[in-house]
Amino acid sequence: FRSMPAVLKVSCGAQQLGGAQDALSCACVQATLLAAGCGAVPAGKSARVLKVAANMAWPAFDVDLRQLARCDHSTVSVRFDVYDSTQPASSGVSSPLSRPGNETCIGSGTITLAELVAQGRSHTVARPSPGVRVSLFASDNRQNGTLLVRVESVTESLEPLAHVYALTFNATECEAMNANQTSSPFFTITAQPKVFQGTVADRLIPLPSTKLNAKKAANKKSKYAGYVCNPVVVYTSTTCENTLTPRWPTFNFESRLAGADGAVCISVFNNDAEANHLLIGCASVPFRALVSRGFSVPLINVEKQSCAGYKYSGLLHVGAVPSTEQPVSDFAYESFRILCSGHQFYGGDGSTCAPFFIIKKCSTGAVLYKSEEHKGDNSPQFAEFSIKLNEIGGIDFPMAFLFYDFDPAGKHNFLGELVITLRELTFYTAKSFWKVLHPYRVGTTGYKNSGYLIVNKVEPIMNPNYRGSQVHTAYPVAPQPQPQPQPQPQPQPQPQPQPQP
Repeated sequence: FRSMPAVLKVSCGAQQLGGAQDALSCACVQATLLAAGCGAVPAGKSARVLKVAANMAWPAFDVDLRQLARCDHSTVSVRFDVYDSTQPASSGVSSPLSRPGNETCIGSGTITLAELVAQGRSHTVARPSPGVRVSLFASDNRQNGTLLVRVESVTESLEPLAHVYALTFNATECEAMNANQTSSPFFTITAQPKVFQGTVADRLIPLPSTKLNAKKAANKKSKYAGYVCNPVVVYTSTTCENTLTPRWPTFNFESRLAGADGAVCISVFNNDAEANHLLIGCASVPFRALVSRGFSVPLINVEKQSCAGYKYSGLLHVGAVPSTEQPVSDFAYESFRILCSGHQFYGGDGSTCAPFFIIKKCSTGAVLYKSEEHKGDNSPQFAEFSIKLNEIGGIDFPMAFLFYDFDPAGKHNFLGELVITLRELTFYTAKSFWKVLHPYRVGTTGYKNSGYLIVNKVEPIMNPNYRGSQVHTAYPVAPQPQPQPQPQPQPQPQPQPQPQP
């Protein structure tokens, strides 16, 4: 279907429904949403109805879909659970509706959300929907009746999101990754900003090696055939040292970075000195669910899911409050001044080298900047340079740092590369260095990396023609000189005419 609706009003009827015997009982139906990465989300519950026969019906109730926003409908299912609440006849209770009693699930059935919404949108007065039949199964996989679900109405509207949210992340029950049975966690948020345009072919950067061009690599489906710009890292947090219950500082996050209908991936890593940053766990959730009240999600490490007894690697809790700050267009900035250095670059034989780097635009391969070479210096300090936004296309467009060992004959030896965005570089105060990797040497025996890129400064320069807000919520803004007020000339008193005698 074209989009995820906000609310479904459904009515349910049961046939051949079993339950408690020789006791007064009442039943209700509960709807639960099942989506990849979000777990089971309760969405609605019917009123309790006195159960006097195997065939019964419940009044219509609302199934709230707003917690799942507009995520991919093909991954969402709805589970209907029928609960039977019993009260023994000797208890003296006149009606089982007066108190819940002991609820027992007597049957559960699952249906895709797409099928429910499709039959709900085709419902009209002249042509009422026949409903969808869902088989109910007990806990022992025995069929226990059939549930007929009719969608009476579909509410399409969704509440608008704020432009900026103040987010507070904290985690509990984190997995210990250090030798002292603690961790040093930090997290990144990966999303798909709504500023990129172009095809997948435009987002590929050809390999620097001449042995395999981008077209042949793409045909061979090589892992290093190219780099797609989205999703990209849109936020990097600071590190909480030696703790299993980290609480990170509050930060501002713009809704447009993920989109009201998009998803974000929160990945929690254990910080280490060699930039290996082992994954603790991650969670992919719709942004609309992330900013809902009291949101919590388990952190899952996919590599450990198959281990016996594994549940999760921690619980992430999110507090979201709409902020009064206004989002800023990326083109409010004219350019970025960057100061960086290298660390532990070595030649192919392990000797000293003369490193330098070239920055290329990933979408076209155009050269944006070429640094100077540093002969015999494995940890060079490069000169400060500037990158213009109109040349790279935007702050969330990827660029590639390609490192070479300078050769006077012009046959420069390729050392490695780093693909990153300007926005990710602006979080250098939280994460100041990145590994430079050679794509063909990754995974070979004894290879760790080709060196490190250390970012010392990233300073945005305002566009003098921009007249919008001067406050950005994602990265620091270089202070701009304020114009000094000019003294106004004081009016000179005019001579008064003297009266004539």
